[in-house]
Amino acid sequence: MSGRAGWLGGAGALLALAGCVCAGRTGPKPPGADPYPSYLQAVESDLGEAARGFVDGKLTGRQYLDLASDRAAKARRYRDDSSWRDAAKQGDRDEDRVPDPLDRCDSPRSTPTNEEGCPPPNRPGPGPGPDDDQRARDLLDQATFLLSPACDGTPAPRASNPLAWGHGTGDTRNTFFFVIDKVASTPPGCDLFYEMEFRIDLLHLGPDPLVRYITVLFRGGEDITPLDSSRAVFSLPFGEFLTPARADLWGALTNARSVRWRVRAVNGAQATSPWSPMKAKNATAGGMTF
Repeated sequence: MSGRAGWLGGAGALLALAGCVCAGRTGPKPPGADPYPSYLQAVESDLGEAARGFVDGKLTGRQYLDLASDRAAKARRYRDDSSWRDAAKQGDRDEDRVPDPLDRCDSPRSTPTNEEGCPPPNRPGPGPGPDDDQRARDLLDQATFLLSPACDGTPAPRASNPLAWGHGTGDTRNTFFFVIDKVASTPPGCDLFYEMEFRIDLLHLGPDPLVRYITVLFRGGEDITPLDSSRAVFSLPFGEFLTPARADLWGALTNARSVRWRVRAVNGAQATSPWSPMKAKNATAGGMTF
């Protein structure tokens, strides 16, 4: 995503957007008990606490980003590995999100570890710097994606497809609209999102093409046609508060020579549909003309 911390990629970056004011953590659970109502809920709580720590000045930007990446990796492991899920039922005494049967070290809570619960090797690259704080702020500016405990165990959503995009007329002439296939509703309380990637050839005076790739995320609840069962429509208005990625997209689309785009659906368990094929701009969709 445009605006993400550069070393957080894919689902890990989406997960890190859960840095919000979330439910407080619970205390450690004894072995053999249900360790928490949901492993993902525990991860969400860690991310919320880390975000508050960064905002309050208790964590540096690097510390927040490292912890967000760590919890993202463990949530993916929980999602994809049945043995990890089974082990999680036996407890997590030090609450590093490594289940006790797999944990080889007693680590401080809310610190990154490897998959054995031990301190990871130092990450290569430059040491902490002011750019880390800015990357963390950019990430929190886009805090629209939440892990949804209600999605735990939910299969990946079906694929969506881009139908058309364009700007309105009259009072909406400075608003871009994006029309896509609507994905069937998820279980109650399970959030659904649409991730859109744009390949934009920009108008410019240089001899070589200038290409931008920009990715934005829309929550299903932002659909302005909620009663339409077949298509979803999302708007990008000028003059309203926009996240950095959405503002970047709005500016690029106003200066585009050509645009291709694709979409995929994502649910709150971090399960994703396949990406649709990249498509060129379509002038009409379901009676809408751009």
